[in-house]
Amino acid sequence: MKVTDTRPLANSIDFCCLDYGDVFQDEDGDICMKIDNHCLNGASDAIVLTTGATFCCTMDTPVILLNAELIVKGDKK
Repeated sequence: MKVTDTRPLANSIDFCCLDYGDVFQDEDGDICMKIDNHCLNGASDAIVLTTGATFCCTMDTPVILLNAELIVKGDKK
């Protein structure tokens, strides 16, 4: 997936403030989406949008909520 970032700098919030489907930037700079809870100990899952890798996040992990848009184009070439 191609990611184009045109946003200004933003303040971080805790991961627990996100809703499922919200797109955010993690501490490593990856663009991710919060997905349904399958982790242990009350943590929730997230997926890195550029790689498809999933990971567990603790509720107090700082993230930056993004205003994201998915643009679907023609066939991948």
